[in-house]
Amino acid sequence: MSLLEHYDFSQVKNEALLNSELEKLIVRFKIEECLFKAGITKEKGLSPLEMFKILFLVTLSRQRSIHEGLRHEGYLENKSAINDFINNPFINWEKLVYSINKIFFKHFKSDAGKNNVLIIDDTPKEKTGSKVENLSWFRDHSTNTHYTGYQTIICSLTNERSSVILDFEHKIGKTRCKHSKKGQYQPASHTAHRQIAAKKTKNEICLSMIRRALKHGFSFQYVLWDSWYNNNVSFNYVFKKLVPKGIHLISMLKLGNEKYLYNGVEYTLKELYTKAGNWVQIEGSKIMTKSLEIQIIDKTDDERSASGTVKLCYFKYITRRQKARKKGKKNKTIKKVNYKALISTDLKLTEKEIFEQYSKRWGIEVINKDIKTYFGFNQSMSSKYAPMIADFSLKCIFYTMICSLKERSPNKSMYQLFFEFKREIEKHNIDTFILTVMESVMMEFIDLAVSLGYVQLNVSRDMLEELLYDFIHNEAYIDKIEEINKMKKRQLA
Repeated sequence: MSLLEHYDFSQVKNEALLNSELEKLIVRFKIEECLFKAGITKEKGLSPLEMFKILFLVTLSRQRSIHEGLRHEGYLENKSAINDFINNPFINWEKLVYSINKIFFKHFKSDAGKNNVLIIDDTPKEKTGSKVENLSWFRDHSTNTHYTGYQTIICSLTNERSSVILDFEHKIGKTRCKHSKKGQYQPASHTAHRQIAAKKTKNEICLSMIRRALKHGFSFQYVLWDSWYNNNVSFNYVFKKLVPKGIHLISMLKLGNEKYLYNGVEYTLKELYTKAGNWVQIEGSKIMTKSLEIQIIDKTDDERSASGTVKLCYFKYITRRQKARKKGKKNKTIKKVNYKALISTDLKLTEKEIFEQYSKRWGIEVINKDIKTYFGFNQSMSSKYAPMIADFSLKCIFYTMICSLKERSPNKSMYQLFFEFKREIEKHNIDTFILTVMESVMMEFIDLAVSLGYVQLNVSRDMLEELLYDFIHNEAYIDKIEEINKMKKRQLA
C-alpha cells in the first residue's frame, strides 16, 4: 500500500469522529438531566441514557418492529433491559416530552413580532390482536371506514418555522372489542392516570392538553382545531379562560343545522351566508371571501344567550373541474365551487389574516406524515398500553431533536435531514470500529515486540489511545503527501 493510500484509509474528519451529531443533540437537549428529572434512573446495568441512544438508533433503522431494530443494530442482547425500560408504568413520559420541548423553544424562538400557534388534531392508530389492551372500535371520518385500535389526539406547537409534538393521548373508545383486555395498572402509576384520561371525550382531552401546555409555561397566541372539537363546553372554556389571557381560537365550522345569533335572531350557517353580503377577492390570490360578526349560543342557558362574539368568514375557491354528460348535449365543463366557514375570536383580524393563521394547521398534517413515514409510528408491536405510550413519547422526542437540525438547515426537507443524520451515525460507528481494531492490533504488536526484547517500544494503553487519536485527527494535506511521494521518487532515482 502506498503512502497516499494508507493516509486516505486512516484519515477521518474531525466532525465525524467521536463527536457525532447524536452526541451533540444529547448535550444540546440535556437528555441525561431530563431523564433524571422525569424519575428515570437505574442502579445497575444499562443506564437510561444508553437505552435512550439505542432506541434512537432503532428508530433510525426503520425496521418493522423494535425487536427487528435491535437485531439490525446489534443490540439484541439488551432486549430484556429495553423491554423493562419501555414497559415501566411509573415513568412520567409526559413530563419528559414537555422538558425536551421546553429546551427546543428556548433555543428556537419565534421570529420578532410573531407568536407560537397551538394546533390540535387526531390521527388513527390501527391495532389488531386478541390480547391488546383497551382495543376499541373507531370510525375514520376522512375515509368513512371503521378500524380497531386507538385515536391518537396530538397537540402540536409551531414557532412559524417548525412544528413539534407537545402532547398526545391514545384515546380509548367507548365501543371496546370483545376480545380486548383491560389494562391492569397500579392506581399510583403514570400509565393508570393516562389510561383514565384516555377514556374521556375528545373535547375533554383537547382542553386538558391546553391546560397542561399553559401549566408548563408554553406561550401561544392562537389555538387551531377543526370542526370536530367545537361544542358548547369548548366554546365556554375559550371565552372564559383563554380570551381574557389574550389567547384566541380559530376554527372551522361544520356546514349543518347548528344555529348562531345575529342581531338577536338565530340563523344557520346557510342562512347567514346570504346575510354576509357580496364576495370580495383577497388581494394577491384567487380566493373570495365575505364576513360578519355573530355570537355563539350558550346551550346551558335556558334563554339561549350569547357566550361570546366571533368573526365568521366564508371562503370559496374552485376545487376541481368535472365533465358532465347529458342526453342530446355535448360535453360541458362545470366548475364545482365549495365554500368553507371559519370563525375567529380575535375580531381585529382581517379575513386574509384569519385564512393565513388557519393555514398553519397544515403543520400538524406534516407531522403525522413524517412520524408515520420516518419515525416508526407503528413500530411498537406490544399489546400492552404502557409500552405504546412510552414508544410514542420517545418518537415525539426524537422528532423534536431532528426538528432542531431543520432550524439550522431550513431549506432541507425532513427526508434529507433524516437520512443525512442516519448516514452520519453510521459513519461514526465505522470510525469507532476502525479505532478499536487498530488499537487491538497495535497493542498485540507492542506486546510481541516487548516479549522479543524491544523494551523501548513498550507504551501504556492510555498513551496508545492518545497517539491513535492524534493520528486519526491529524488534518490531511494532499499537497504534503504528494511532496513526500516526490521526495521518495528522487531518492529512488
